[in-house]
Amino acid sequence: MTRILLAVLSLFLAMAIYGQGDNNKHIKKLMDNEKYLDALEVLESSPSDDKTYFLQRGICYYHVGDINNAMNDLGAAYESGEESATLLKYLAQTHHKRGEFTSASRAYKLYLNEIDRDDPERKDIIHAIKNCAYGLKAKYADQIGFVENLGQVVNSPYDEIAPIKSPNYAFKYYYSSNRKGSTGGLRNEEGLKDDIYGNYASDIYTVEQINGSWTPSTGVPPLLNSARDETIQGFSDNGRVLIFLKHGGNSTPQLVSDTFSTDITNTPQALVTPANGGLGDKDLFFIDDQTFIFSSKRRGGYGGYDLYITYKEDGSWVEPINLGPEINSPFDEVSPFLVNSGNILYFSSNREQSIGGYDIYTARYGIERGRWNEAQNIGFPVSSPANDMYFRLSDDGRSAIFSSDRKESIGGYDLFIAYMKNQILEQLSYVSQLPFINRESDLAGVPSTVEEELTPEPEEEVVEEKETPVTRVREMVISPLLYNTDENTVTGNNTKVLKDILDMMVIYPSVKVVLTGHTHNEGSKAYDLYFSIKRAEQAAEYLMSNGISGDRIVVYGVGSNYPMVRRQGSNLATKNNNRIEVNFINEESTGFKVSYNYPMITDYLKDPSAAIFREKTSDLHFRIMVTEARQMYDNPIILGQQNIIIEKVGNERNYTYTVGLYDKYFDALELKNELIRSGFLDIRMKAYMSGKELSPSETRNLLPDYPELEMYITNELR
Repeated sequence: MTRILLAVLSLFLAMAIYGQGDNNKHIKKLMDNEKYLDALEVLESSPSDDKTYFLQRGICYYHVGDINNAMNDLGAAYESGEESATLLKYLAQTHHKRGEFTSASRAYKLYLNEIDRDDPERKDIIHAIKNCAYGLKAKYADQIGFVENLGQVVNSPYDEIAPIKSPNYAFKYYYSSNRKGSTGGLRNEEGLKDDIYGNYASDIYTVEQINGSWTPSTGVPPLLNSARDETIQGFSDNGRVLIFLKHGGNSTPQLVSDTFSTDITNTPQALVTPANGGLGDKDLFFIDDQTFIFSSKRRGGYGGYDLYITYKEDGSWVEPINLGPEINSPFDEVSPFLVNSGNILYFSSNREQSIGGYDIYTARYGIERGRWNEAQNIGFPVSSPANDMYFRLSDDGRSAIFSSDRKESIGGYDLFIAYMKNQILEQLSYVSQLPFINRESDLAGVPSTVEEELTPEPEEEVVEEKETPVTRVREMVISPLLYNTDENTVTGNNTKVLKDILDMMVIYPSVKVVLTGHTHNEGSKAYDLYFSIKRAEQAAEYLMSNGISGDRIVVYGVGSNYPMVRRQGSNLATKNNNRIEVNFINEESTGFKVSYNYPMITDYLKDPSAAIFREKTSDLHFRIMVTEARQMYDNPIILGQQNIIIEKVGNERNYTYTVGLYDKYFDALELKNELIRSGFLDIRMKAYMSGKELSPSETRNLLPDYPELEMYITNELR
């Protein structure tokens, strides 16, 4: 009997070991086929404290973009006794992606000691160490703006790449993604169906922003997407022709065009240009139907992928022209974008002056020199320790959309938006002739191939010019937030305005905002005052819910005291008097300019009190604080005063009621004494500038320019 039990036990043990072995093979094969999400699911369904388990799970976490969990598991693998070179490599890469450049460099060097001297990977590791050194310097440079992920409505755990704005719709974008459910299903490298170890091919998708929010992504018509990869390249013929790259499987890559036809007999046609998908040409950027820049590994380059330009002359395409050594390098240059002025180029490169992987670079064409200035990494936060590609400026030059697999991604490559601290004003201008193309001699100042040598000019020494940096002023136009009587203010166009305000306050942390709520004559004075600040609070809550500190937001309610339209009750009055006006504080010191776009009202209907209020509150003035309250305050004596205002800072609970709006101290003092005689003893005078209460130190600093403050400081600041 004992022998039988031992035999059965041995059989079950053998089956368990065999099953575990099969499971390990399955996990390994999933990882070999880059099915890291699936491998992670299998690993998490059968947890273990084995060092190999932690290593495998850490590698999977790394590849799906969960960098923090990757570091935790790789650390656990090391603590469990794992000492393989693979562990060192992934520790280095994880530190690198987290921006921990010193730790990454140390781990890369340890990994170098573990691999053979003739291992081809050594070159890549040495390159990564140089990237870490550059990243250490770059992290302390001034940042050019602010970056945020477009979010889960747009992005997925898979890759989203190559975003391109629709040429016909202001808030619509196209991009490519290999997300779950793409056309053709799961397929292996040969393009054959494989529901276990296969991957999805990339399809082309669209997404649109409506009232400040992104709509769910949708695929383009099924005639365009196929079981192969489709990577969008751009548009021609004023947006009527879509150009994309079909690749993947055993088929030769091919650049094709399509007219969005719904006729099943009209299939995408091969693109007849010098760019050849079969040779690896990609990343076409169309300047117009006659000219485009692209990336190619063709012979005669500087190494890896280089950027070339081609254009039509006399109806025929010219031989592609290399953009030269100021742009190209021995490494890869891809995904070009030319600013509308034609003299600023953005692109991605994995050269040694990279923070890690592909970074975003820019170069300006020097008209006087007749050649490009040396390309510069645009730095944090747009460039990152990960791969950053497909950078494209918005039409107004204030933001850019791009693709990155940085640690903030949901998984793989995600789409991100960069809000530029300095508006790229060149994006607002257009040229009919590109400055760096000389139609008679190809590219001005640059050889057609690298093998050609430039002939030196012996007559005079050529001194390289450096462009004088130009301080660029970011411009912003702000309109009032208009609302209906019973409507939430954070809707429609107001969301877009608030998003612009939010972006500005994120980029410039010293800037504060004043939100002044106005209403038409709806009910009692107390009601109108309270209603108006409640509407302004909705706008403030939107900003605070998106990360803006409450102490940077001042909210006012002025009721119906300062209408823009005289005829109360008319549709025009209701539309324009129900509003929240926006004013920035401290913007002068940040280098951006704000213009306020108030509605145009016919003179005979215009009420001047709105403009008078703006003028008075923009300069030094005095008010009398009469009370603080948490609810509506309905004292007839106070409500009978002129210029009554409710104010509140950010998310404070109390409302402060003030009366009076005086530019002379003694006028304000007279009102204060009158209120004291009426029994309001616990009151005080306050000084304001540009809608913000002045602190004692700010008041004293302003004294040399505002003598009116002398008596205020003497009598009120005690």
